[in-house]
Amino acid sequence: MWLAIKTRSDIAAVTSIVASTQTLNPEEALKITEGVWRYLAMTWDVVNVIKPTNGDLELEITTDASLAPGGDRSRTSVVVSLNGVVLCWQSTRQSIVAISSCESEINASVTGLKLGLAIRELLEEALPGKIPTKLFGDNTAVIKSILTQITSWRTRHYAMRASWIRDMLSKENVQPQHRNGTELVSDSLTKILDKQKLQEARLRLGLRAY
Repeated sequence: MWLAIKTRSDIAAVTSIVASTQTLNPEEALKITEGVWRYLAMTWDVVNVIKPTNGDLELEITTDASLAPGGDRSRTSVVVSLNGVVLCWQSTRQSIVAISSCESEINASVTGLKLGLAIRELLEEALPGKIPTKLFGDNTAVIKSILTQITSWRTRHYAMRASWIRDMLSKENVQPQHRNGTELVSDSLTKILDKQKLQEARLRLGLRAY
């Protein structure tokens, strides 16, 4: 857990999944954990590399969600980066049940926007001027829902979340944009990945051998 929070974002998803299942299925949780230990032993020199960059600053908030893995609550992932340098990441179970990918992604956008704006506030206290901010996701339906009014009573609670996002985007001058899932850095924090995809995810997350 300490590694997943402090420096190894590539194990954040699996650590969160194990934490959620350790009391329900301890044998499976232990099996997965042993695999994480072996993985860490093989990649002990991999760290989160932070290097200064040139040019104007830009904050990116990327969010993603896996819809009801195992028929359970969806999982949210958030990655906040400044000029490509990952500053913060999060992988958690959602607090309410979503019955569509659009609803789960709206929940993820709310979580990501709250976290990203809090980090931007800290950055703007330490750096001169305002920092342009963009919110990235891979679901076009979510972007459409955010930018337009939703009136369906069935999804009233999600309509309220979309309205909150819409207001914050306007108030805080955040630009929502679509990005393919294969290029979305937060995609790797929603699920357990195989070896090849995990290597690709490490590069997107800024993890390098020291």
